[in-house]
Amino acid sequence: MKEDIYKIVENGYNNVVKEHNYGKTTSGKELDIFKLFKASVGKGKILELGCGNGTSIGHDLINSGFDYTGLDVSKEQIKSAISGVENGEKYFVIGQMTEYVKQVESCSVDGLVTMFADFHEPRILRVQLYTDVYNLLKPGGYVLLTSHPKAWEGYIDDFMGSKMYYSTFSGDWYKITMRDLGFEMIDEFHRDWSHREGQKEKEIFYLFRKPE
Repeated sequence: MKEDIYKIVENGYNNVVKEHNYGKTTSGKELDIFKLFKASVGKGKILELGCGNGTSIGHDLINSGFDYTGLDVSKEQIKSAISGVENGEKYFVIGQMTEYVKQVESCSVDGLVTMFADFHEPRILRVQLYTDVYNLLKPGGYVLLTSHPKAWEGYIDDFMGSKMYYSTFSGDWYKITMRDLGFEMIDEFHRDWSHREGQKEKEIFYLFRKPE
């Protein structure tokens, strides 16, 4: 089942970037909570899980001078991300996030961001994912992530013509779980937004910190 899920997500994002030049439906770089994340990390090392084609925040972080690595399961999204910035092959890699974080050296990353992305991972793996994130962050490191107000898991057949898998927890789950893992919550931000397809949703941004 796990392997099938990842293939569905990979194929879905491969298809939409080729047919629609589609990356992230919404950008976070204009938000105050993202600016706070950048300011808090300084010019340190940032890892983005689920970077898409780089237009949401990846290219912004590179152009701002961060030591940035963007990871995505879709080879077509990564290809597009690489083409959108000078020397892009230095910054973007193909991989699956729950496996990749286990390979990162402990206490080596200043900031981690995953926006509109971890909900493509099976929920059963989510606690381990953020346990590994805690381990790879330096003391005082930051995590910026997104959530939806309500939990839901399942498939949709109309992700711009492709099948897609989603697995979301509620915002309260993130606050409780991240606290239990040892993180401090620094800030949160709620907003309403509309899909390119016209559907309206709510989303939540959380900024957490690993204590010194």
